[in-house]
Amino acid sequence: MNQSFDGQKVWNALQKYRYALLVLLVGAVLLMWPAGKEQRTAPMTAPSSLESDSFDLSELEKRMAQTLSSIQGVGRAEVVLTLQSGSRKVLAEDTDVQQDSARNSTLILSTGSGTESTVTTQVLYPVFQGALVVCDGGGNARVRLEVLRAVEALTGLKADHISVSERQGDSK
Repeated sequence: MNQSFDGQKVWNALQKYRYALLVLLVGAVLLMWPAGKEQRTAPMTAPSSLESDSFDLSELEKRMAQTLSSIQGVGRAEVVLTLQSGSRKVLAEDTDVQQDSARNSTLILSTGSGTESTVTTQVLYPVFQGALVVCDGGGNARVRLEVLRAVEALTGLKADHISVSERQGDSK
């Protein structure tokens, strides 16, 4: 059997499967494409700023009071928030499963400088239970509605868990 190279048959085969070959070529190029310098050289760092920021209820109440005071007609405002649950971190765990039992242990990230820290997988922020706003303009229906909507937006509470009241006495 003497087979000779037939350029026409090869050309016809290439024409017939040109789209499939093009897809394979593009896929091969994408696989070889570099992932980017930042991803390959980024060192493992300590926990992110989200994890290190602790929730401060009194600071949030002060900020909300200042912000609500800037709404027209509100005047001086005080905010009291109650929590259903506080903030907490969910730590990564390693599970060692043996025949009849499983043992969980918290994962620890150890750096070369001798410091150790836990590995946080999720930060759960507090869930608000209720809010009370006492302000100079709390007797005005329009102001009460504006304050109510603002507190709803900031806390995720529904209107039936928010109380807006007028400040007693002089509004200094």
